[in-house]
Amino acid sequence: MAGQRPQVEGEEHPVFERVVGGELPLSPDEARRWLDEPGGGEDSGPIQGVCRLFGGAPENAVWLRFGRSVLGIALDLAGVGAETKVAMPSYQCKVVFDKTLSRCASLLFYQLRADLAPDEEGILDAARRAGAVVTCAYFGSAGLDDRLAALGRRLRSLANEPWIIEDRAMAFPAPVSAADAAARCDFLMYSLRKSYPVPDGAPLVACSERAREALSTWRAAASGPAPDEPEGPLRVKVLAKVKRHAWVTSRPPVDDPGLNGLRESVASESLISALDADNRADARPG
Repeated sequence: MAGQRPQVEGEEHPVFERVVGGELPLSPDEARRWLDEPGGGEDSGPIQGVCRLFGGAPENAVWLRFGRSVLGIALDLAGVGAETKVAMPSYQCKVVFDKTLSRCASLLFYQLRADLAPDEEGILDAARRAGAVVTCAYFGSAGLDDRLAALGRRLRSLANEPWIIEDRAMAFPAPVSAADAAARCDFLMYSLRKSYPVPDGAPLVACSERAREALSTWRAAASGPAPDEPEGPLRVKVLAKVKRHAWVTSRPPVDDPGLNGLRESVASESLISALDADNRADARPG
């Protein structure tokens, strides 16, 4: 995706003329922008710039490895347990269902309209019987964001006060304003590896006052294991995308360039995702 980078007051961030995510190819020049940014140090380089831009204020955000890990921790912070029911949209990734069911008693599904906005009465009915509600900003539609904001105000008024977790894993990232989002949800969850050639990186952003309090308490008590992977997996992932670029752009094409490139990317992904479905690894830093 290409476009103008949003500005954040008081912060300096690297400019990315082109962002390539998923399994799209990455040219050698683009790879160098990710891997060989001058400056050195833990707080320099484009990947760290992405973290600062999309991670929210440090006191309101925690960086974990995968989107499903963020969901697991958000459910924990919302007090979801073996007796809790969770409301969620009927159209969702299987791993989201699996991670939620690993924490709760059962799921209450609500239907979506043709524009992927929740059916209003359906989500309210499910939310009245749930301890937490998962909403989803599919693909970052501005119209859907407006709809979720309006629904968030109604969900906030329910007598049982369910926790609201907004899934933005499929939405292209935008700078987080926790204060603006607090009126519609308790938590925002992202998965930046959907958009950037990084091996992991999923911020959980606490928006509401109760969410910030829960995150602060959890952060003080949590002692997730220190990451022990070298930077090798990141380079493998980026360079696999470079190899795919070479296959796709070769003339004449080598075998099936798209399939070969996809296989290379899938092979690189296997180096870094062995723990992504394990609840014990949810607190692992990203």
